[in-house]
Amino acid sequence: ESSNVISIYLKPQRGKIFLFYPGQFAFVKFCSQFLSSEEHHFTISSSPLRNTISFTIKESGDFTRKLNRLKAGDTAKIEGPFGAFSNVGMKGPFIFIAGGIGITPVMSMLSFMKEKNKKEKTLLIYGARKKSDLIFYEELEKLKKESSWFDVTYVLSSENASREKRFHKGYINS
Repeated sequence: ESSNVISIYLKPQRGKIFLFYPGQFAFVKFCSQFLSSEEHHFTISSSPLRNTISFTIKESGDFTRKLNRLKAGDTAKIEGPFGAFSNVGMKGPFIFIAGGIGITPVMSMLSFMKEKNKKEKTLLIYGARKKSDLIFYEELEKLKKESSWFDVTYVLSSENASREKRFHKGYINS
């Protein structure tokens, strides 16, 4: 996703289903020769309507730095879901504010809204240091182009804003 963020995609084994609301998180234990068997919690970044579940994870320590060593066929044990940060059952319009890797639960909700054809007016204000740190930038741009109900504004703290109107220099504030 970027120089220090990866997405990991998992499929349920033997037709098992993992039910969750967009915006929730789970405890994950990866079974790989390259990782310790410790359990970590990660926000789910995919829509619950997909046949895979994804976790988008920023490197923030020894364990997360090693996640790129996972191989196709490695397994994981998932416990959950947990958390109540979801817009399921709520009426829009919505304003989401996210910074950096905090986009993951919002992306889960936006993907779910798109797949459910839930056309409630939604604005995302998304902050990062620089444009290359905007996780899911291309997916967000595609959603904006394809959807009359979705708009996004980017706020960059360490890079001059683009000439495009929806890029701003600074920090998200009141």
